[in-house]
Amino acid sequence: SAMTGTSGLDCLIEPEHSADVATSGNGTLDSVLVERGQAVRKGQLLVQFDDQLPAAQLKQSLAELSIATANHKRNQELLAQKFVSQRSVDETAANLEVAQAKVALAQATVDRLKVKAPFDGIAGIRQVNTGDYLKDGADIVNIEDIDAVYVDFRLPERFQAKVRKGQRAQVDLDALPGRRFNAVIQA
Repeated sequence: SAMTGTSGLDCLIEPEHSADVATSGNGTLDSVLVERGQAVRKGQLLVQFDDQLPAAQLKQSLAELSIATANHKRNQELLAQKFVSQRSVDETAANLEVAQAKVALAQATVDRLKVKAPFDGIAGIRQVNTGDYLKDGADIVNIEDIDAVYVDFRLPERFQAKVRKGQRAQVDLDALPGRRFNAVIQA
């Protein structure tokens, strides 16, 4: 937001890291777990979409994996005793790979319905509520890392020769009287 420093310079203060967290599919919000202005940590769950059907599919694929694992193990034992052919073992090995792939896909679908913070920061204005149906790409919440910010300002031409990249500076803001912030000139 635009602010005027004590030196009278108009400046724009922006976080170094900012992200609009959006949906990666269609769905209904089951729960919104973050409030405006709340500090969040990287990986923290922000929003949970309804995952009843994908969770059931994951459970089913895990059961199929268990069966495929047992069948393949049994066929390997039977091959050692020469009761089945190598072809039978190859088939159960293929079935096992398919079952593993189904589990991975089901798990990825369940995970996609959990929206997590991409980095540490502060949650912006929440744009959604529990029960909302959202389409792919809809913004959910903005996360801003305000531990490091950029102060963008215009410098009068007469000072340009005195300022260089890497130089240390101090910033005073009218909005925060009495506080001084250390800074480094980036450009």
